[in-house]
Amino acid sequence: MHSRQYDVDRKSPKYHKTVGRHEFTAKRFDKFVPAFSMDKKGARTPFQVAYDEGGIPVVLDHGAVKHAVSWRQELHTLRNDQIMLVAQGLSSCVHPYIVVAPLAWKDLMENEGVRAKLTDEFSMKIARALRIVLNEVNIASHSPQSMTAAINALNGVAQFCEALSRSSSAVSGGGLKFLPLTGQGNTKIGIDTELVKAILPGMRPHAISKTPQVRKACHAALDVIVACGGTSVKSEIKRKIPTYRG
Repeated sequence: MHSRQYDVDRKSPKYHKTVGRHEFTAKRFDKFVPAFSMDKKGARTPFQVAYDEGGIPVVLDHGAVKHAVSWRQELHTLRNDQIMLVAQGLSSCVHPYIVVAPLAWKDLMENEGVRAKLTDEFSMKIARALRIVLNEVNIASHSPQSMTAAINALNGVAQFCEALSRSSSAVSGGGLKFLPLTGQGNTKIGIDTELVKAILPGMRPHAISKTPQVRKACHAALDVIVACGGTSVKSEIKRKIPTYRG
């Protein structure tokens, strides 16, 4: 079959009408729902559903060198359930979620307005969610996607603890006790063993992973937890994860 070429008058109204109907504008692309946005179990996760349907106001910006995300809403106005969904998304192993979730989580944990939401009760909910995320990542498969998801989750734990240590609202009258630490002349907020206990069970398998990159990310996250929690937290980590030598 021979291909046929047609001369198109780009100035004609008919041409612009056709292009306008089929062209993917940025607005239409944001609303586009991928046909096969599945996780490793074959079903979309809550984070994937929320991202696809616009429940989380974040968009992936593809860059030539590195990716970034842009937000359609001020971060401090996000609801707690939206923040929780991003945390749960750290276990994502498929594109674009494996890229979007860690970038979005980093933005959230660096935002002062979001850190103000990290009360003792909400922080414990996030800690438990992160433990589940760590347990969901199948590091035994040794697939590149699983290894990336594991590192994303471990980095997410470190970013969460750093956010708590900088949060002025972390001290409250609830069940958790955030300990004041001093370092380099500045007072910051630390975390106690109750919150650490909620996360450690999920980190234990990663600390002894056969993949060096995962082990390194896990021990780096543990170092951050110790820096934010002090001596008592370090003792708890060594008790639960004997391979830790921080």
